[in-house]
Amino acid sequence: MVYEFVHSDDLHTIIAELDTTAPIGPVSGKAVWVFDVNPHPWAQEVAEAVWESLDWSEVPEDAEEPYERNCVEKGWSCRILVRVGWS
Repeated sequence: MVYEFVHSDDLHTIIAELDTTAPIGPVSGKAVWVFDVNPHPWAQEVAEAVWESLDWSEVPEDAEEPYERNCVEKGWSCRILVRVGWS
């Protein structure tokens, strides 16, 4: 699935998007989800909140922190390593 995050007052402007469609590694049981924050007045706040909520095991070594980027003008993208379990 691809999840789009919008504000209730503006349902047509996508602030962020989470793409969970990556294949799951058959051995590792992991997938790489992509969280994209679009340029928007709230982009910096959203990107920093997402970054701060991640566990280090979920962050690839080459990840770019949102603090060093003008997310309001350029947006931000983060790959997240996710272990997928079945029950």
